[in-house]
Amino acid sequence: MIACTGEKDENSPPLGDHTGWVFFETFDAEIVCDNSALVWGLIDGPADELISHYGHCWDTLPPPDTTDPHTSYGSVYGGDYFSSYLTNLRSGTKYYFRIYLVDRGAIMYGGTRDFTTLSPDDTLRPPECGPFEAD
Repeated sequence: MIACTGEKDENSPPLGDHTGWVFFETFDAEIVCDNSALVWGLIDGPADELISHYGHCWDTLPPPDTTDPHTSYGSVYGGDYFSSYLTNLRSGTKYYFRIYLVDRGAIMYGGTRDFTTLSPDDTLRPPECGPFEAD
């Protein structure tokens, strides 16, 4: 049986019989601009545990899931830190995001975090953001 942190999608199939464990976590957004954000996550498990795919999902309503906009990365054994660059966001808008992973057909989610994109009124902008871009 797999042990994990996070929420299991209630519509996912049973996890089935397998050994090992997978730990996963959603981290705070790192660089938030007016129309994009950089977010991070961690998947950590045994080197022989195959995660079929993983990424971040986000939306303006919590909790986001894989039916919402999401990144999708291919399979990984064991896992690692990873980032997703969220684009085409609206300025001055609160977004909710979390990591997800698919293991043996089951969708599992990390904790939900949030950020608010910059608006034209924000005077402090990270240098990575460049000039304000209107929606």
